[in-house]
Amino acid sequence: MMKWVGRIFKGLWRALLVLQGLLGILFMVLALIFVSRLVRVEPPPSVPDGAALVLNLNGVIVERKSFELPLTNLVSPRNRPREYELPRLIQQLEFARTDDRIRAMVLQLNEFVGAGAATLDMVADAIARFRDSGKTVIAMGDGYSQAQYRLAVEADEIWMNDQGLVFLTGYGSFRNYYQELIEKLSINLHVFRVGTFKSAVEPYIQNEMSPAAREANEVLLGDLWSGYTRHIETRRAKAGISDLTNLLNTYPEQLATYDGSFARMAQGVGLVDEIGSRMEMTARVGLIVGEEKSKLGFKAITIDDYLKAAIPAQPESDDLVAVVHVAGEIVDGNAIQGVAAGDTVAQLIKRARTSENVKAIVLRVDSPGGSAFASELIRAELALAQAQGKPVLTSMGDVAASGGYWVSATSDEIWAQPNTITGSIGIFAVIPSFEKSFDEIGINNDGVGTTKLSGSLTLGRPLGPELSQMITLSINQGYREFLNLVALGREMDFDRVDEIGQGRVWSGQRALELGLVDKIGTLFDTINAAAKAADLETYRWTILRPQVSQQQLLAQAIDDLITTSVAKTLNSNLPALGGHTFGSVPGSQAATTLFRSVAHDAALALEFKDPGSRYTICLACVGLDQ
Repeated sequence: MMKWVGRIFKGLWRALLVLQGLLGILFMVLALIFVSRLVRVEPPPSVPDGAALVLNLNGVIVERKSFELPLTNLVSPRNRPREYELPRLIQQLEFARTDDRIRAMVLQLNEFVGAGAATLDMVADAIARFRDSGKTVIAMGDGYSQAQYRLAVEADEIWMNDQGLVFLTGYGSFRNYYQELIEKLSINLHVFRVGTFKSAVEPYIQNEMSPAAREANEVLLGDLWSGYTRHIETRRAKAGISDLTNLLNTYPEQLATYDGSFARMAQGVGLVDEIGSRMEMTARVGLIVGEEKSKLGFKAITIDDYLKAAIPAQPESDDLVAVVHVAGEIVDGNAIQGVAAGDTVAQLIKRARTSENVKAIVLRVDSPGGSAFASELIRAELALAQAQGKPVLTSMGDVAASGGYWVSATSDEIWAQPNTITGSIGIFAVIPSFEKSFDEIGINNDGVGTTKLSGSLTLGRPLGPELSQMITLSINQGYREFLNLVALGREMDFDRVDEIGQGRVWSGQRALELGLVDKIGTLFDTINAAAKAADLETYRWTILRPQVSQQQLLAQAIDDLITTSVAKTLNSNLPALGGHTFGSVPGSQAATTLFRSVAHDAALALEFKDPGSRYTICLACVGLDQ
């Protein structure tokens, strides 16, 4: 018997040694490929004369691209959607407008995942300027989502496959509410917040949206939807679209009129101009730029190749306007991507502040907020730059709420776009205690301490009245600090800021009317204004990025690989929830989606490590359905 057991352990040991060797060889091979991908240089593609620029966005538009991770892309090329950096994309579309080699633009948006409302407006405006320059724009798609259609509507002609549909739903804000679950788990949730409309904590203490949150969301979503419908109705007026909302509300009746054909209905009501096959669409573009025996079937260059082939030149100047991004949830510490880490962003601002060549700073904000401590760290560094005489202007993207507004509050000027989500001036803390849960499963907690605060945060003990009082005082003080910053930066009365604060979220247009922002405009408008504020006649602008070592890149790649493996395991192994599907999402994926929706809010507690446990974040902004 002992010999048999010994043989088993010896076999397992040998197997482990072989596996260790194989993993070592695999790691070396992957590392070599990783390095080779870093150093490989390919010649830039050429731009054919008289070509169509194909805007085939097969991914998402972001404020700042993630770092390129060749190892991750090699092992799992479909791990994440392709990212197109907004400033670079707009710059390229503007260059194409005056590029004599580009004759037309083709919008192929089948794989375009989407972007926020403000970002879509910026890209749509760039397409419109291209069209208004006298060049033709053709949209051709198998079908159109709401985000895809916002761009397609700027085309001279909208083509759609005869089996496709235009699926518009309007804007919505729907969240899961966990009060009943928390009660069943016997968890005591201690919530500290300031702001009638600060709804970030509502999912944990209620089973439905509060009247205040419903009122604020209805106004905000109404503003966003009015902007969307205005663009569609203006562009498609000649085709018969005069009331898009009414059209969507009567979709079933309209569809019945066309015997259930989404494509014929879309053409009949004026959403698209032509329906046809992919070959017919290709032939239409070929008539404009000429046919060609290639994958596309006409003379063309894709946006990916054009980004490599045509690099717009900036004026020769040593004077710089530095753009610093606050993109993603604001967290404490350092991070190279995915979030706006307070220390990392502050270091970038310090680089700009101490550089002799940088004459002005533009803070580009696309964040729902997060840690109050990290937000103040960023804002304080900007205040130092202002004290040194460098203008600081804020440009708001899709979202600049809560902590995103905190970092912006004392800028010399704040620029937003009409559909920017901003405001949410409020602050909160959430601390769970599990004494009831422990009681129910038979765990008792006892001990001694030297002060009334001893053991206050011990798992299984109630949150004492002394600590509760301290947190309440801290939260109230944090809110007053937020109001004071806004009152100082916006030159407003304290009580007026409190009135329009209270955690309420506003659209950029309403924020302008309320005095929370100065002007409506894009990132490039803000850059020009910053140069003017610094008295610069000629200048260059540059985006400051964290300095990242190869070790950090490799570590990030490995982390992504692990994340990908976990995601694949969840997708393949989670149960199908009774065999049902949610929309077009298979059951296993629906389970993963449900898991992630619950885990996301829980992950905030792990990601945010504010020293004072005070957070200013707009979770409703994160969960906005667009």
